[in-house]
Amino acid sequence: MGEAGRSPKRRRPGAPEIGDAEEESPAAVAAAEEGDPPGAQEEEGVDYISNLPDAILGDIVSRLPTKDAGSTQILASRWRHIWRSAPLNLDYSGLSAEKDALAGVVSRILSTHPGPCLRLCDPAHHLLDRPDAVDAWFRSAALDNLNELEFFSDRYCCDVEPPPPSTFRFNSTLRVATIGTCHLPDATLQTLQFPQLTHLGLEDVTISEGSLRNLIASCPVLECLLLIRSISFPCLRINSPSLRSIGVRINDDYRIQHLRDLIIEDAPLIEKLVNLVVRNNPYVKIISAPKLETVGCLYHESYEPARSRFTFGNTVIKGVMNESLTEVARNMKIVALSVYQLNVDNVVDLMRCFPCLEKLYFKSCQWPVKNQWRRKYRNLIKSLDIRIKTVVLENYRGIWSHAHFAQFFVLNARLLESMKFVVSREDYYEGFVAKQHRMLQLDKRASRGAHFNFTTDRCCHQGADIEHVQDLTFTDPFDCRC
Repeated sequence: MGEAGRSPKRRRPGAPEIGDAEEESPAAVAAAEEGDPPGAQEEEGVDYISNLPDAILGDIVSRLPTKDAGSTQILASRWRHIWRSAPLNLDYSGLSAEKDALAGVVSRILSTHPGPCLRLCDPAHHLLDRPDAVDAWFRSAALDNLNELEFFSDRYCCDVEPPPPSTFRFNSTLRVATIGTCHLPDATLQTLQFPQLTHLGLEDVTISEGSLRNLIASCPVLECLLLIRSISFPCLRINSPSLRSIGVRINDDYRIQHLRDLIIEDAPLIEKLVNLVVRNNPYVKIISAPKLETVGCLYHESYEPARSRFTFGNTVIKGVMNESLTEVARNMKIVALSVYQLNVDNVVDLMRCFPCLEKLYFKSCQWPVKNQWRRKYRNLIKSLDIRIKTVVLENYRGIWSHAHFAQFFVLNARLLESMKFVVSREDYYEGFVAKQHRMLQLDKRASRGAHFNFTTDRCCHQGADIEHVQDLTFTDPFDCRC
């Protein structure tokens, strides 16, 4: 939730109420002489926040962390009833108590707060360790109109159990839900409907292919779907008229069957498809997604030519494009690519496939020894419409083969605005930046306004900066927000 704002200021004893008449004080006269309006210094301590209506104060308090929201009761008598009458934002992480006692704190708050509770956030292990307590929470009248439920996965569990039946008694009011570390039986999901659910996250959940398909179909306004280690079947097919963003993290456990195929069959509104980890990632096929603008982190292994990692309709992305471009790929603007070996051929393929591409994120396990692109693409570059505005190169070492690759953008991308080089600390030395300016020929750059940034900050990790299903609403999920 939002950060705590400034504490309300109390009106100083003896300070006049707004509209009271009084003679000008020496302080007011001095302020007027210095150009400040009369009374400016005296009004500095007036408590304007407490004069707000209860409804606005309650909305402010409900956006604070739980501990801070409860503490507002000690500010003044004016505030004592606000927290109890405000919509409750009950976040386990914002409470201060011994770990074993925190569940009891949640129970006491729900039993004493008259509600409504709009958000409940708690670690998923309580579903296993304290099923009776969780069931009591869900039956509390304070949760009758719950909008947001989050049972985040905070530890790995081999054996998972179904959540108590009361978990879904407020499915008609939920707008955001994250369910972690449990088993969702087919029988439980057969008849459920979530008419208002827009964001759904499943973390370390066991669910069958049919149940997941039915669950998506039961959410008619679902916009964001985050699946973290919750797919143990080989193929996931997405059909949804409302989905806008999908994030997927594959199971890391070798004992569990991995997702091998992710197929977007019909998703007319989908804009983002985000793979959160590059290892063991599935083959992705896009059949119908006319508004898709962001994809990644894609993975291409040069030593596995038998099957391409990514296809758009009849267009296959691999070493060299060899099929015609379909309309489904024309809106692509942001691509994050992780490859075993990166070279300019990959870049040219992307340019041909995605003519509107504006942002490129590259992560390479092994860089090529040579990048002889000037002679090979001499004639093509003159006709190739390069619209790239942002480029990020991770694992950049600053050696000549790396510099030659980067020069493709420096010397040819006329719309380039920024280029970021993520360098390991072992490769970064005094004078590194000055040497790179010469090697990259920045004085000959095609875009005179482009900025070039060299950093050792390795916040650019193997995937998008996604920790919660609501993070999928970011315009660019690969843009580092550290």
